[in-house]
Order: sequence, then C-alpha cells, then structure tokens
Amino acid sequence: MKLSEIGFIGQERLKSSRVLVIGAGGLGSPALLYLAAAGVGTIGIIDADIVDETNLQRQVIHNTKNVGKKKVESAKEALLALNPTITVNTFDVFLTENNADEIVGDYDILLDGCDNLQTRYLVNDACKLAGIPFVYASIYKFEAQITIFGLPNSPCYRCLFAEPPEDVPTCGDAGVLGTLPGMVGCLQATEAIKYLVGFGDLLAGKMLVLNLADHEYEKVSVNKKASCKACNGSLTRIGDLPFEAFCSLSTTNKSEENLNTVPVISSAELRKKISRQSVTLIDVRDDYEYEYNHLPSAHSVPVSIMKKGDSDGEYLKKILSIINEKDIVVFYCKSGIRSKKVLEAIYSGLNHNSKTAYTLTGGVINWKKENPNFLII
Repeated sequence: MKLSEIGFIGQERLKSSRVLVIGAGGLGSPALLYLAAAGVGTIGIIDADIVDETNLQRQVIHNTKNVGKKKVESAKEALLALNPTITVNTFDVFLTENNADEIVGDYDILLDGCDNLQTRYLVNDACKLAGIPFVYASIYKFEAQITIFGLPNSPCYRCLFAEPPEDVPTCGDAGVLGTLPGMVGCLQATEAIKYLVGFGDLLAGKMLVLNLADHEYEKVSVNKKASCKACNGSLTRIGDLPFEAFCSLSTTNKSEENLNTVPVISSAELRKKISRQSVTLIDVRDDYEYEYNHLPSAHSVPVSIMKKGDSDGEYLKKILSIINEKDIVVFYCKSGIRSKKVLEAIYSGLNHNSKTAYTLTGGVINWKKENPNFLII
C-alpha cells in the first residue's frame, strides 16, 4: 500500500495478522473480500449455513454456481481466488459455549456479522476473555450502526445492553437494501485494518449511525458502565454471565397485545392528546438512543437507572419532579417493552400522586410507521 499511514511496515503487520469473521453473509461478504484484498495473512470464517439464491443480492461473496454449497467453502473459494497468498481457516459450525474459547482466542480481532442476540453476547464474552476487540455492526432496512467494542477503557456490548435489546427482524425477515451491508461490511473491515496497522481514530466509545434513505450520518457517544459485569471482573469463563436463556425469550410473547397490565396509548391517540392537552413524554431508552433522536420535548429518564422494586424510590421521584401538575405522562421506548416494565414498577406510586400515565403501544417503531422520517437506533 502506498498510503504513508500504512506503508511497508503496515503491510507487514497485516500479513502477520489474524482476523476472525462471524458469518459469511451480508456483512461478512464485503468484509472478507476487502480483508483478503488488503493482505490480512490469516482469515477465519465461522458459518454453519449454506448458500441460498435468495440472499445473493446482499451476500456478494457467493455466486449462483455455489448455491447449496457450505458458505464457508464458497467464501474460502472466493478469497483464495482473489488472494492465493493468504490462509483461510473455515469453521462450519455455530459459535457455542463449548467452542468459543478455542476458536476466538486464536485471533487478533473479530468482526461480528451475525444477526442474533445469543451469538452477540457470546462473542462479547469470548472476546473479553481472549483480550481482543470486536467490530460490531447491525443493519435494518436502510439503517445501520457500527462500533468497536473491547478496547482498553472503552465499553463492551454488555455495557450498552445489560439486558437484551428488543428484537429487530433479521435481514431476511425485514428486507434490507443490498448496498447497505456492502457499505457497512467495508466499514467493519476498515476498522479492523486501522486497528491492526495502528492508525486513525477508531470508533471506540463512539457509534456511527447511518441511514442511506436520506444519507444521514451521525456519531453518538457510548460509554463504559461501572456496573457492567463483563467489565468489572465477574466474567472469568464463558457461561459466568447469561447469554443463551437470556436471549431465547421471544418478543412474540412480549408484544403490544400483552401491554394490558397498565394503561396503553397508541401513536394516533398520543398525537391527538398532544394537540389537545398538556402531555409529558418520558423516554426510557438508553442515553445514546435518546441523543440520536427522540419525540419532541421528551425527557430522558433511562430504565437502566431504575433500581429493582423502585415503586416509590429515586426513579419515581425523578418522574414526579418532571411532570407538571395537570399533565398526563406517557412513557415510551423502542417497541413498548421497556416502557411497560417502567410503568408497571411505578404505576402505584403515580396513582398515589394522582397522575394519569400510559405506555406508548409499539414504542417509536409504531410512531415511525406514521412518521417515516423519524429515525430510530
């Protein structure tokens, strides 16, 4: 590479580096191709799936003649055709508690191209124990987010999501513009190359959020949390912290139809109330979600600061200090799950103080259906 920031020394570093990519799909495809083209000496690929013709519009490392073939073999074939001097290790398995230590610990950095929460928590813990960072990315329709977790003094995945975030459909379920994973996978490869060579400003403690529908790009801060069990020494081996049963609960059973234990309000009803009377909006999402975008005049009071059983504690006091005397209060989050939990915890306290409260059905996901320009993370 002729770039002065890389040069001969940087190229030698890439040649001696080992990068593991989880998934040879939409994100993994471009990342793998550009890592190989850049001269990364050893590339590992984990994927237990086969090539599906319906996915080729975004999984560009594969082709029609390899339909039905193991993804790891198809990807290896493409990488060696591009750069026959590199070593490609294939793992035709799912990453599990039993094999994560052995596989992950043999690499310098990991790129996360999976689309399920269970694997993501497992990746986080395996990388923490191995002492290596991982480049995280997620995509949804036209939107994406990317950061690098696990660097010194920077957050890990559990810092952001101590509990599993509400489910977002997979690319296959929701659909995705094929160029989006191509772009984001390239960004993941770029972060890995920068880390391995040692130049540039990494996305440690920052998350890049983008929307290709209108070309909006923003970096938001993501902070390390002192309460994170993966960072404070509680994690000594895979399995110390929950990830399997933790993530196996389907949000199908936690949907808006089950929000009947506390009063609910729809997006349309909320819009009418806002136009007719005084409403206090409480955003219970994490700070970085609120900072990215929130409903007009909403107050940020993250559920993460609530203590268990806080029916009359500091969280309730904070809410009461915000609400005007005659206001109704509406709690909201991404899909209505977190706001339901909050309202259930403090509902009796609000009633005792003669406050009328609701949770927004479907959260900002439903709000976005009627307001397509409202961006969510």
